[in-house]
Amino acid sequence: MSICCGRPQTVCNYIARVKVIGESDEALGKQLIAVSDAIDRIGMAIELDCINDLEKLKYYGGTKTPAIVIGSKLVSEGKLIDSEEAEKLIRKAVFGI
Repeated sequence: MSICCGRPQTVCNYIARVKVIGESDEALGKQLIAVSDAIDRIGMAIELDCINDLEKLKYYGGTKTPAIVIGSKLVSEGKLIDSEEAEKLIRKAVFGI
């Protein structure tokens, strides 16, 4: 069971879901940390998933790792982005800003 805001996920609704997709390697770990830091700065209930299944990446139309999917839209692939850029992508996708 996931925990959000200190409560079970069934009690707290996430406003968005961010997926970091890649191979189990250093790049995936770094990307996951950057996205996690961005979510912490935004301070909202945003779910973060780490996916090691490259078939999922193909499902979203991507071919290169690491990749970031927000909602159902592929927003970055094939490069590491820092937490500031991740924050911009999340804010744009979730809030339109």
